[in-house]
Amino acid sequence: SKMNKERAVKYIISKYDTMKKCNDDVIEFDVGKTAIKISEENDEIWIKYISMHGVEINYGCSNISQLEDYVKTIFV
Repeated sequence: SKMNKERAVKYIISKYDTMKKCNDDVIEFDVGKTAIKISEENDEIWIKYISMHGVEINYGCSNISQLEDYVKTIFV
């Protein structure tokens, strides 16, 4: 549902914020049954997860708003 999608997006972005506050380069967590890893390398933000079809997805972007836009497409 739309509400769950919005909650998932907020949760993932909050995890990124937590990672930054802790000065970590990587954070791993689950959203439902989806394991998600967010990392930062060379000023790029990377998100990695296994899709519902069992495919490993790696997506890199340059800022938090791009990450947020992308995350919205994961949960439909």
